Amino acid sequence: MNFNVLDRDHYLDQLQTIHALRDALNLNPDEYRKLLTRLTGSSSARYMTPAQRDHVITFLKVHKALDDAIALAEDARMILNESYTQSPNGQMPKTLLLDGQTEATMNASLEDVIATMRSLHGPEVKLTGIEEKRFGTETRLELSFERPAVFLLAS
Repeated sequence: MNFNVLDRDHYLDQLQTIHALRDALNLNPDEYRKLLTRLTGSSSARYMTPAQRDHVITFLKVHKALDDAIALAEDARMILNESYTQSPNGQMPKTLLLDGQTEATMNASLEDVIATMRSLHGPEVKLTGIEEKRFGTETRLELSFERPAVFLLAS
């Protein structure tokens, strides 16, 4: 191959980029050659045209970006799942609001919280909202309860 200096530098840059991406994606030699053949018809980046090498670089960069995004999502899922099981009994902490005012904080199941609120404030107390709140790495549920309005009739 005859290259001028600029072509040679571009060729070497492309090869280095392809090989760095191949290594970052942990492609073994067989997988790598099959991928190159599938993308360009050539099993070696050395014999590709500059446009074919650019095509391979773009493909590998997108693949790497997807792998990175998946890894971040899996890390985020692990952190989120850990925050849901912070309490000793495995229950997510719950802040209870009654008619807009903070009533209590409990680490009980939703069913137990509802039963407790109804035993304390009567069977007419209704759960009207659930909102997930994040405080640093902790996740807690904010449960809103309301008592029905009492109307007095004038005599």
